[in-house]
Amino acid sequence: MEGCYNYYYLEHWRTFFYDSGYVRETLSDIGGGAALCADFLTQFYVTPWLGCLIYALLLAFIVWQTNKLLHSICGNCKLLPLAFIPAVALTILSFNVNYLNAGTVAMAMALPLANLQRKNGIKVRLAVALVGPLILYLVAGPVAMLFSVICLLSEIAVSPKSSWIFISAPLMALLLGWSSLLAGWTPELKYALTPHGYFNLRLQAGSIVWLPWMLTLAAVAVACLCHLTRLEHKLVQWSVFGLSSVCLVAFTVIAPLKYIDTTQEQFKRLSSLAYREDWDAVSDVCASLPMKNFIH
Repeated sequence: MEGCYNYYYLEHWRTFFYDSGYVRETLSDIGGGAALCADFLTQFYVTPWLGCLIYALLLAFIVWQTNKLLHSICGNCKLLPLAFIPAVALTILSFNVNYLNAGTVAMAMALPLANLQRKNGIKVRLAVALVGPLILYLVAGPVAMLFSVICLLSEIAVSPKSSWIFISAPLMALLLGWSSLLAGWTPELKYALTPHGYFNLRLQAGSIVWLPWMLTLAAVAVACLCHLTRLEHKLVQWSVFGLSSVCLVAFTVIAPLKYIDTTQEQFKRLSSLAYREDWDAVSDVCASLPMKNFIH
């Protein structure tokens, strides 16, 4: 598994303490539940293959929940490839050392709640849409805004006449963000309501941090469009599946070239080998690099 070095390297950036004071302090922060879960999982990255396995299982869960959400909106459409695209974006984002894996855990928390919201009558759906942002904001942080927008989009497609009531869901998330800002719990509003909250606060995240959210919303929007247009012809459904597959393949090929810094990855790989004192492998890697200033 070529990328295992990345997770081994990330383990040295995050620390988990088996201490009640550390747990209480982390949980007291906005989104502390997701942060605590992410740090707990990261400690196992010290075994490189285990880091890959844990992250792969987390992404598989996200793909499963995303596909369930798309199916609940437009059951007839074959949109499985679209469910993989946000997971690919999260994989690419994990190679950025300034990205906090709490963002990935937060996505894994928000999607099951979005699926729960889709399975009930309008009163229960409205209750979940209003209470969900509060729960998610306290436990998982800014992903509450993503959840509320998903609720609104799905309601517009499935129940257009009553969908205006669900505008209250994003308003609830916005209110929580403003309250957090006024209380001094977050330095800027973007860290309270956007994926910037899952990035190193001292650095500018860039457009890459938006990829998982925007691609998830794009997939939901496509499902909503398919529901509204009532795609029932098999040929049309398979055409949508083929187009979605092309998008998945294109994104998987192009996005890593754009967003992953190969120079930084070479440094991370060398660092992970040095941590394990695998000096023969270090020499082999250095021999293949266009450099002359390394020590044998």
